[in-house]
Amino acid sequence: MEPELNGSSDFGGARFIFATEDGTISAWIPSVDQFNAILKVDHSSTAIYKGLTLASFGGANYLYAANFHGGVVEVFDKNFNPFSFSPTAFTDSGIPAGYAPFNVQAIGSAIVVTFAKQDKDKEDEVAGNGFGFVDVFTPNGVLVMRLQQGSWMNAPWGVALAPSNFGELSNRLLIGNFGSGLIAAFDASTGSFVSFLKQSPGAPMKINGLWGIGFGNGAAAGPTNTLFFAAGDANEHHGLFGTITAK
Repeated sequence: MEPELNGSSDFGGARFIFATEDGTISAWIPSVDQFNAILKVDHSSTAIYKGLTLASFGGANYLYAANFHGGVVEVFDKNFNPFSFSPTAFTDSGIPAGYAPFNVQAIGSAIVVTFAKQDKDKEDEVAGNGFGFVDVFTPNGVLVMRLQQGSWMNAPWGVALAPSNFGELSNRLLIGNFGSGLIAAFDASTGSFVSFLKQSPGAPMKINGLWGIGFGNGAAAGPTNTLFFAAGDANEHHGLFGTITAK
């Protein structure tokens, strides 16, 4: 399940919106039901949602969902109705067949989409060095750039932009790889690979089952230069939540 915090009054006033691998999207609206999320989208016959994010374009708020099974980024308007910016929105003809949107994340004024290799049933990712792509789009789905592809991509999922006070990786676009547990850093302007996030004495930091990464907000969610992560170790049988700070 992928939750997304909604800070607007759109989407029925939902506080949280949830996408599931069952192909559903639900909203927790306390003013309607304090104890249960309400089903808003049922695409269970065609979708396996792996990621979810919110962003705005042209003064309107939209919900973006990574449908891994269908191989598309689905977009919904403020009322949870399907929406299309264009037939080619959030597509990249340079990515080989057999890859599908694995996660979608709003970063500043951009939408970052990670792509992982599909298994034969198009249900789960296939891990392997070099198995992955990451694209940067405008909020209406126009391709801006593709991050440098290479062995550092391995079922990429987590996305975060480092602040200016995060040590050697300040201002870098960080991509967490579910397949390898490594966090790769890229030049946010050119998309070039820079290095892996490392731990003393210099070896790349590996977090088994790495999923989400994100920096604090400077308030209740922690310092802006602390990187938080969530992982599912032991083949996702265990959960781990932790922090990383730069030296």
